[in-house]
Amino acid sequence: MGFLDAIKKSVQGVVGQVQQQVQPQAPPPVHHHAAPPAPEPEVEQEEEEVLEPGDFKRDYALEERDDSAKFDLQNNLGGYYVAEFRIEQAWDDLPQRHALLQEYGIRNEQHYHQVKATVGRYIESPAAQQKYGGIGEIMHVKMKATQDYMMGGMQNKLQGELKGEIEPVEGISLDQWATAMVKVANGKPIAGILATLGVDQAKWDRVSAEWNARMSRDTTATIATAYGKAFTNSSANDSKFGAAAQNPGQGPLPVPLEQYIEMMEAQSAASQQGRDASQVLQGFGLTVIDWSNLGSWFSAYFNENALKNNGALHAQWNALQEKYAAKYKAGPADSDIQF
Repeated sequence: MGFLDAIKKSVQGVVGQVQQQVQPQAPPPVHHHAAPPAPEPEVEQEEEEVLEPGDFKRDYALEERDDSAKFDLQNNLGGYYVAEFRIEQAWDDLPQRHALLQEYGIRNEQHYHQVKATVGRYIESPAAQQKYGGIGEIMHVKMKATQDYMMGGMQNKLQGELKGEIEPVEGISLDQWATAMVKVANGKPIAGILATLGVDQAKWDRVSAEWNARMSRDTTATIATAYGKAFTNSSANDSKFGAAAQNPGQGPLPVPLEQYIEMMEAQSAASQQGRDASQVLQGFGLTVIDWSNLGSWFSAYFNENALKNNGALHAQWNALQEKYAAKYKAGPADSDIQF
């Protein structure tokens, strides 16, 4: 997958030796000046490399020797990948980089690259493949470990530094706003939505503006993720695929994979052609909420399975995308998909 540093270079220096030969010369004739001596050849001096703060030289000989620091690769490979994710996310922050290296029992940057090289060899070993499966399955271990870490971090942010940002806006919580937005997306009359909330149009506009502003200024997308989850939960009773959205990626496919990708490519082509993608959904007998729920399910399904079996699902997905992108490239299509 290209995430490992597998390129090793050998650096050798060449030192040249300059020998000067001094030949005896005859005395100069009387009344003549002696010729000036030939200049000695200049020896080019190599400039010493100056490292900036945070720079370092890789020790490739060291990297040839196995050292996994305090990581238990056989029983907790995901733990290493979380550490790798954290270290590389903080790499440009030198104090934070060194703090994380110390936290994980890594002496310095050279040792870190030694550990990475060790992991690279380990995941190709029979022991790793017997424990975790092939490279695709191991890459899934990496992806899931980092995703779980990120989701845990989001929850911590919501309970800590972002706690004030998820407090209700004029009495309307994030969940309430998400529930109302589901109804808006389904085309329900706004008057009825406002009546259910007990607000007028002016208050609704202020509440919506503030929730949108909170999501915009949250550069970590933590609030947007929480909103997406609340939106999906609220849509369970408003969509034929609501139950699937409650257990994303689990159980039988809510629609065949090929049909899902056809609908996805049909909408993409419509957008590029200046047509309304929601009308394309209507042609397939779906609402915007139906599509949102299908998207939640298939996103989790793809993340869970794309790299397994040597990337079989990933290859199938790409092939179907190419097939239906070509089909809908010319213009509107008549769908014969039935649910």
